[in-house]
Amino acid sequence: MKKPKKLVIGFLVSAWILAVMYGVGVPLLLLFLLLYCGGRIQIDNYKGLPPLEPGMLVIYNHPDLFDCMFEIFLVPLLWAKQWLRHPFTATPWFTMCRRNFKKMWLGILMKPRAIFINRETANGSGVGARAMRNVLVDRGAIIHPLEPGRTCTGKDFMISPGGKKIRLPTSSVAWLCHMIGAGNLKILLVWTEAGKIVLKSRKPLFSWPHFGREPVIVKYSWFEPPVGWEAMTRAKLTIVIANAMLALADRTT
Repeated sequence: MKKPKKLVIGFLVSAWILAVMYGVGVPLLLLFLLLYCGGRIQIDNYKGLPPLEPGMLVIYNHPDLFDCMFEIFLVPLLWAKQWLRHPFTATPWFTMCRRNFKKMWLGILMKPRAIFINRETANGSGVGARAMRNVLVDRGAIIHPLEPGRTCTGKDFMISPGGKKIRLPTSSVAWLCHMIGAGNLKILLVWTEAGKIVLKSRKPLFSWPHFGREPVIVKYSWFEPPVGWEAMTRAKLTIVIANAMLALADRTT
């Protein structure tokens, strides 16, 4: 009886993925293309963007674009054409804040591809981090915010020479490097920004979009682990990864 039950569950999960990817993904893709063609989103070398690959970890900053957290949709939409063509093999996994999203409509909607984590304490001892490792080892791709929450709600920041800011990240990515091996883990950094980053905000988690005058800028680059990364502590390697993100932020396009 177990095998038929697994088949039914597998069918339901597959149907769920298809419904979400096409029912939600297509309207979002149309919005993305409208904003991109209208110059509201500018992507550095969009044609050169590498495709999602097995075992790939995409990490991005969390600036609260358009005042509605659009970056959590924008970053996956960079590969929308790929995962809409191959919904079962190319659809990435998403890390989502357990406290905010597990029982929220978005978390329920994304459950077949969601990894719920505590972003403020995410590390190697966390269930979410181990789930991320298992997905990557099984050749799945993950999209994961580097910051432990929205930039505007943080207290401790790292600042680039050009004045770009991110919240001090947790050690989950560094832990994955140590567990999987930085040479085996493909890490793509994605930086998004739009105008001045507000450091304090008490507005709701989601609100109506606010389309300012300045376009959203998107940049990306591979993370190249430095020589001797194996001997670094998680805290040290975390700082190295964060500095690589800030260097990308300062890069002129």
